[in-house]
Amino acid sequence: MFGKREINGHCRLGALLARDISVEKTLEKVERAYAKLDVKL
Repeated sequence: MFGKREINGHCRLGALLARDISVEKTLEKVERAYAKLDVKL
């Protein structure tokens, strides 16, 4: 996960990156990581 900590304005962006042998397995990894995120605005 990476993103910008400080912003000028109201937009925030984050991205999850993963690699595996297939698209399906990669998406499973990303979904598991996404489920663990705790976003506070």
